[in-house]
Amino acid sequence: GFIWGDGHVKGNIVTAAVKKEDGEEFLSFFGHLGNFHSREFNLKGYESDYLYFSIFNKELADYLRLLDFEEKSTVSPSKVIQTIPEDLRRFFW
Repeated sequence: GFIWGDGHVKGNIVTAAVKKEDGEEFLSFFGHLGNFHSREFNLKGYESDYLYFSIFNKELADYLRLLDFEEKSTVSPSKVIQTIPEDLRRFFW
């Protein structure tokens, strides 16, 4: 859900930028998805620091494309939801 909401795919790289406090919750998990890089930054006019991360993983990028990730702004996440066991779907939302 997090990657669907805030992520992007370019080539073999999955990226996202989120508030630092939110991103820190996911850092250890993202490290298990492939070669991983993160950096902090601040947006002018915003009080919060942000975290930008990149996951270099061709299989993940290809999988997200199969689930219509590149059209996520105009399609529902129904393909993604169907891959998640019912008892875990609440974590997507």
